[in-house]
Amino acid sequence: MILVEIDSVQPQQLAAFVLLPGAYLLIWRMWAVKDGPQKPAAFALNRKASHDFVVLERFEAGIELQGSEVKSIREGKINLAGGFASVENGELLLHDVHITPYEHGGSFNPEATRTRRLLLRAHETMALKAKMDQMGYTIVPLKLYPKRRWIKLELGLCKGRKMGDKREVLRRRTADRDTARAISAASRRT
Repeated sequence: MILVEIDSVQPQQLAAFVLLPGAYLLIWRMWAVKDGPQKPAAFALNRKASHDFVVLERFEAGIELQGSEVKSIREGKINLAGGFASVENGELLLHDVHITPYEHGGSFNPEATRTRRLLLRAHETMALKAKMDQMGYTIVPLKLYPKRRWIKLELGLCKGRKMGDKREVLRRRTADRDTARAISAASRRT
């Protein structure tokens, strides 16, 4: 008996062909454990925040959502641009984040830009309030992502950028990009 292993086109499959006397060909497949559907790294990113603000500190918070909002977020229908957080009555609240109403939600859909409560410990909330009051910082949502079965929000304690700072950052990025192109072109020639 001759045993030959062949990798198939899909990496999850391994096919072994066994040739027996009498010209019979038996095919045996062994399926690897599948990882299941790939989950997105993030439901939403706030790219504008890195352009308009300098992020000094990042932290993770839970977010209080209704069921139809969760379904809409999993479909990717959320916009973090223009959102901010504030501390009111000892609670951290998220403002101006647009979650498109779930199309099959019917009358149970909440408002698209309603104020949502963020879940942090009380001492963390008070520390953020103190930094916001003393130093004039703001809290901006940066990323919304899944973590196990929960939806988490990455917030950034940010300081606003001035127009000159934005131009300097753009100049630096352009220079870095041009340098990388020159290096890759030089390496292709050799």
